[in-house]
Amino acid sequence: MNNINQNIIDRYNTIKKVFDTTPPLLEAYEPKLIEQDYQIGYIHRFFIRKRNEPMGIIYEIDKFTNKKYVKDSLYITTKIRWKIRGDRNEVETANKKSIELGRKHISNLDTYLKNHSKFWKG
Repeated sequence: MNNINQNIIDRYNTIKKVFDTTPPLLEAYEPKLIEQDYQIGYIHRFFIRKRNEPMGIIYEIDKFTNKKYVKDSLYITTKIRWKIRGDRNEVETANKKSIELGRKHISNLDTYLKNHSKFWKG
């Protein structure tokens, strides 16, 4: 390959890197609870979905990823308080209410969170 062609290829690759708008991949996340979380009795859970996909895929994310995306115009995020300790019925009722509050931001959140006693410890 001659130098002219290589220069063109190099310039193209440089420009492509600058204008690459491929969104970052979101990775599945599940909170890892510790005994202190159970002493407190609840955790905060964070979720994200593409803004223009009302029934799109929801991902659970950590608080650091949430901070990265909270002002991103392409995504909607929400944070909910998730009860993990106490009477099972009370925990499930509280978590259902948290899901309803989270649906104000991510309307299909209830389709993702089916197990209302996830992480519960009696």
